[in-house]
Amino acid sequence: MVDDPADVTPAQMEHWVKGMDNWGIVDTACFHYWDRTPHAFAKIEKWSKAKVSS
Repeated sequence: MVDDPADVTPAQMEHWVKGMDNWGIVDTACFHYWDRTPHAFAKIEKWSKAKVSS
């Protein structure tokens, strides 16, 4: 992957998520990278309530 999950910041996650445009990228980021960060559960809470734009 591109970074050490322990070094990922919440701001970095917010920046990267804006560029995710397909399920493959989302799945890879979430299940092999972000789930190992200390910020995962806070982002789950926030993003699960977000409105999706098309």
